[in-house]
Amino acid sequence: GTEEHASVAQTYNNMANVLNNQAKHDDAMEMHHKCLAIQLKVLEPDHPSIARTYNNMANVFRHQKDYGKSLEYHRKALAIKERVHGPRHPDTAISHLNMGAVFGSQGDHAGALEAFGKALAIREQVFGPQSEDVGKTCKAMADAHEAQGEREQARAFYGRAAAAYAAALGPEHERTVEARGR
Repeated sequence: GTEEHASVAQTYNNMANVLNNQAKHDDAMEMHHKCLAIQLKVLEPDHPSIARTYNNMANVFRHQKDYGKSLEYHRKALAIKERVHGPRHPDTAISHLNMGAVFGSQGDHAGALEAFGKALAIREQVFGPQSEDVGKTCKAMADAHEAQGEREQARAFYGRAAAAYAAALGPEHERTVEARGR
């Protein structure tokens, strides 16, 4: 029927993202569940849209401070992405970054660093060391080191972030200046 079409699932997903941005997390999760139910019926099990829905659900769980569920759903998304794209793909790097953010939110800075390190290795291989994506990942690494009180490691990663931002965005870009100032 019409209610079991991929475009209807996408509409639920879009509605869920709006609700999540409005901090209506329970309503967002309800829409994500409707989206996922349709996707699991009409799409292949490893379809990228299903990974995206798992990722979006994980983000809602993170906003709700349900970090265990958030990591569970990020891992489901990562598993699909790795099967579809392989372990060294920009989309898998995003999953590692998202998991790192969850680890950081729950105060597990070592877990965050491990996840960010995986993302950094992928992004450096795919984009090269002088890309904006590498800069963002180095800044995440620096922030996690700083949260652990590891000032020297943090300073080194802020320096790498500044160099990547300078190459990708220019030496006077606000991200470059901010990273350089740390």
